[in-house]
Amino acid sequence: MPWPKDLALKKNLKLLILDKMMLLYVTNLDLILGHLDFGGYNWIFRLMWNCLLLKDRESNEKVAGPYYYTTLSGAASAFRLLYLLPGTRQDDVECLLVDSDLTAETESYEAISYVWGDASETTPIQINDSTLMVGTNLRCALLNLRLLDKPRVLWADAICINQQDTEEKIQQVSLMGDIYHTAKQTIIWLGDAVAVPETDDNTGMAFQVLNTLKEAANEVKNNPRIKVEPRKGELFRKLRFDSYAEHIFLQHTWWGRAWTAQEIVLAKDALFVSGRYQMGWDDFCDAVYHGIALDLTSWTQNLFGNNIESAVTAFHEVQALRRRFLEFTADRDGNNSADELLYYLIRTRHREATDPRDKVFSVLGLGSGKLKDVGIMPDYRSPVAEVYCDAARKLITVSGNLDVLGVCYPLKQSAVPGLPSWVPDWSQTEFIAKPLVTDAVGNPRTTHASRRLRANARWEDDGKTMVIQGHLVDIVSGLAAVQHEYDYSIWDVTDDEPAEEEEDTDSKGVRESFAEAWQALGEAFGEVKKIWPNVVAGVPHLEVYVRWEQFVEELKPTNPDPKASDPMTIYAKTLCTGAVIQGSGQTMEEAFQDWRKTLSPIRRLISWKVDKVPVLFKTWGFIGHVKSTWESYGEFAPYLAQVVERRLGTTSKGYLCLLPKGTLAEDQIVLVRGGRVPVVLRPRGDGSAQFIGEAYVHGIMDGEAFVEDSCLDIKLR
Repeated sequence: MPWPKDLALKKNLKLLILDKMMLLYVTNLDLILGHLDFGGYNWIFRLMWNCLLLKDRESNEKVAGPYYYTTLSGAASAFRLLYLLPGTRQDDVECLLVDSDLTAETESYEAISYVWGDASETTPIQINDSTLMVGTNLRCALLNLRLLDKPRVLWADAICINQQDTEEKIQQVSLMGDIYHTAKQTIIWLGDAVAVPETDDNTGMAFQVLNTLKEAANEVKNNPRIKVEPRKGELFRKLRFDSYAEHIFLQHTWWGRAWTAQEIVLAKDALFVSGRYQMGWDDFCDAVYHGIALDLTSWTQNLFGNNIESAVTAFHEVQALRRRFLEFTADRDGNNSADELLYYLIRTRHREATDPRDKVFSVLGLGSGKLKDVGIMPDYRSPVAEVYCDAARKLITVSGNLDVLGVCYPLKQSAVPGLPSWVPDWSQTEFIAKPLVTDAVGNPRTTHASRRLRANARWEDDGKTMVIQGHLVDIVSGLAAVQHEYDYSIWDVTDDEPAEEEEDTDSKGVRESFAEAWQALGEAFGEVKKIWPNVVAGVPHLEVYVRWEQFVEELKPTNPDPKASDPMTIYAKTLCTGAVIQGSGQTMEEAFQDWRKTLSPIRRLISWKVDKVPVLFKTWGFIGHVKSTWESYGEFAPYLAQVVERRLGTTSKGYLCLLPKGTLAEDQIVLVRGGRVPVVLRPRGDGSAQFIGEAYVHGIMDGEAFVEDSCLDIKLR
């Protein structure tokens, strides 16, 4: 192979690249170069040709002795950087691992944010001429991120931290927030590019969709006269049912991992990478927001007044975290560090972590710099239960309130043995009722059931028993149905009606005929077909509201509020947990009455006993509700957010309450010092109590019933 005579061009390439070129050779290329003259640059064409024709090296061929980590220096800011050596896609992945100091490496490296994948699927790479086994997804990332002409300086936790050294892991995890915040860019690795025939798993198409949306968003920025109208225009018609971006980007497992929340929130800049495709974070956000503005069918989040999961839910959650981080950072002196940490724990609770302790440790790097005041430090030597107990104790002590109790929820079986009822099980990711620390639309709750007194909790039994002060308000005497989270099963019966073991032929025929009819309707009306599971799932949801309404009418609640003596007024205030309607000419009472009207079709079907035939009830209920909400689903629906996974109940005094779904008759409603809201407790035989959850009891939410002198010690276990 001839060497380039252009010395200036040669100087711009690393000697390593020139050496590797000697190994690249395709016989047929000589025939082409014999007919085409590229002057002194034939060698560049030869390199490009080889890169196009040769397959990627999916596994290193060279295997040497195992790599052994050396001990980091004792400096608190000591860490390692990974120098990814240059090469083609046909070369082994080779790196240098170099000790460094974070204080000297500002914006000199890029940090990788990725999903580890199956820990059993590993492959070798070369580190300092030795072999280190890494996850296949990480090696694929390095292969795609490698440059041809120069090393790329990276930080990847699986390589830069000695995962077998517990002491080092503790020190480095404490530093991870600073590592991501100091990096010049965070690379979000979404895995290798895919193109599965006849499916929505096509990376190239996903990037094409997002680029189209980004370009449209740029046009709007550059021309304010362009109006974006939901569900209108040529672009909407073209992309209305698109699922490529949804499958590749918006529903990738990266959005659901515990550590990635910190990694994106702290990033100065970010770059999405999947195989050879790339897109900057800002461009990605512009594209997604434009798709939301168009109200693409699979991206919609509100359906006939009901909030539903959609392709963009995880994106909105990340953006909320980023906004709140900026707010906390801007007001460092005004923040309670424990309240700030609890916010991050709640907002990332649904995320997954291989090690349950990371559900706490993964957010410690967030915040305004004051989170260290809480005193929680990563410690992988401690059992999971102790990590969770320690976090709860310190959150209560530093904050002076009992807000953390709002994340405790009765579960059938805790995944963490030995966890007291007053300690949240952060390892659980399923949906729970939203804590009452905020109102129904997420604003800080302005009322305080114990008159803003600080909690004076203390602990016994090696920290497993919490002793607080409070007094009894009333006893639960009656219960209504639970308002469960949406059940997205199209034809299943409700939880309150057990399915028959066998299905008779006639019933099956009715079911199939309705399914066929609605499939035909779906083919005519694409949106209905796309969202059918969501809307049908909402019918049993609406039925519960009608049952609750009947419960209230029979109860005639006597909550202590002279301004709200009407049963429906008390019911409305209970449903919205005391929130005040915002940005509207309507009062909450007017919005509530408009919302009640939309339930008329469900009431009518129940009165006809159609609810006894689930397939008919769901279908006809859906049709009726669509008709009643065709013009508008009203302004009250968003204020129902905190009733999900809760139930209505009544007390011996006739108070209407919103209670945890696990509440039983004879449970106690108690006001506790430091508690923002009333709580439900269940007495135990040994004189202690089990914590069941938070409650909303209209009329006693702002200290009206709290009597400090009546408080006694209450032991929670």
